[in-house]
Amino acid sequence: MWAQDKESWFYEQCVFGKLHHNKFPKVIHITKETVDYIHIDYWGNSRVESLGGHMYFMSLIDDYSRMTIILTVSLGPGHSG
Repeated sequence: MWAQDKESWFYEQCVFGKLHHNKFPKVIHITKETVDYIHIDYWGNSRVESLGGHMYFMSLIDDYSRMTIILTVSLGPGHSG
């Protein structure tokens, strides 16, 4: 059983390692104060639920101060309620 799990892990890493992504264009932005520019990343469906039962997460990072906020979200994109 361990060898099979280890082997499937190896193949999964090979497949994901060969994926190609388009890069975002380089943009120069100058932030002069907090909340001028915020980076937002929404991700999920996590394999493991958070302690509160959430499967999706959103991170917000202020470019000027680097203050980071992580929010847990119970529903994925496209769901209402």
